[in-house]
Amino acid sequence: REYRAALETAPDELTCWVVMRQAPPLPFLPAEWHGKEVLVLAMCYCGDIEAGEKATQKLRAIGTPIADVVGP
Repeated sequence: REYRAALETAPDELTCWVVMRQAPPLPFLPAEWHGKEVLVLAMCYCGDIEAGEKATQKLRAIGTPIADVVGP
């Protein structure tokens, strides 16, 4: 519900897709999550960086992220 609500008001410059996968052994992910199923919100904002930060706020606030690597 939160995902749908966040995208209903999102600007056209923002796209987001959901990926379910096993967490890879990357240094920015907690080791206890490596190899476990995780849900990834992959997003792209095509526009001004400040506007992109604002546009992604609702999506980035969903749930309890184990990592947040969204950036320019």
